[in-house]
Amino acid sequence: GDGQAGFSEVRSNGAELNGDWALRYDAIMPTVTPEGTWRPMHSAATLTNPNGTMSFTLGHGQGAMALGGYRFGIISDHDPFTGGVNPVLGFASGEIFAAASYQVAPGMNVKVGYSENREEWDDITGVGPEQLLARRELGDRPANAFTLDIEQKVSDSVSLGVNYTHLNEVNALLGTQTSASALLGNGSQTEAMTVSASIDVGSGLTFDLSATGARTETAEGQIFANNGKIWSTAGQISATKRGLFSGKDSLRVSLAQPLQIEQGELSVTSDVVVDRETGEIGQLTQTFGIETRRRVTGEAVYAMPLTRSSEFGVFGRYVSAGEVGDDESYVVGGNFSLRF
Repeated sequence: GDGQAGFSEVRSNGAELNGDWALRYDAIMPTVTPEGTWRPMHSAATLTNPNGTMSFTLGHGQGAMALGGYRFGIISDHDPFTGGVNPVLGFASGEIFAAASYQVAPGMNVKVGYSENREEWDDITGVGPEQLLARRELGDRPANAFTLDIEQKVSDSVSLGVNYTHLNEVNALLGTQTSASALLGNGSQTEAMTVSASIDVGSGLTFDLSATGARTETAEGQIFANNGKIWSTAGQISATKRGLFSGKDSLRVSLAQPLQIEQGELSVTSDVVVDRETGEIGQLTQTFGIETRRRVTGEAVYAMPLTRSSEFGVFGRYVSAGEVGDDESYVVGGNFSLRF
């Protein structure tokens, strides 16, 4: 699938090792860059013990999607700017990730994970020369995250999950960088809690829900400092119907609120003249708010197998307006895949 366009599918296959441990391989088809080269999107291998109570995963690509158990199986779900499924982890998703899972009780699994990403200044495509020059001045944006996930299967049709994410951004604050390293060059740390639910109502219809709350603090030793905690939220609900027109097709519709800074201020302390008559110098602290404008994303994806080795799909996405430069946007497209 085309991950950049928002339509992606995880392909899986598995095999037994010596009749005991099982190995599963998950992959997303690579995309073609504007320069005509292939860009790998996602691949992961999971090793599971014979009784299925313990597993280990190692991969490269969409760590947020893999650590979440592929419940939300579209890349844009985890993007901080388009999706509402733990977008805090999405900042550290794109390169190496690893996870270990253990079944502590019937129906209850505990998983610890790690994911990292280094967004290079020229990774973003389709921007003008002025924006590209600005990105070059900002440089790369590295980030990593640790996760702890607990999932409880309540019944055959309902499962609940709680996820804790600790995000470390080396030189950014929730994806935002500054050209001068003295301002925000030491980065920030974010703690996020995500609750999720998956409900199968029967007849091929399932609902997936996710809600995230996060707090952020800037690192010490830089000019910008948080004046109190920075609070942000995100959320998404998706409905998937399988067997809509045929026995194997599927339609997924989702509504999301991408990462939204609900409350937060940054402060700057500088030396200024506090007494014009004597010329006395003192420190003055100024604050400014960084709350963002709430955005809404709607997305629909339809996929239909044509033959055993080919598939056709269409998708559409709407994103409401946000901050200056984040205009309202629409995108529609199609996808055809052929396996050899």
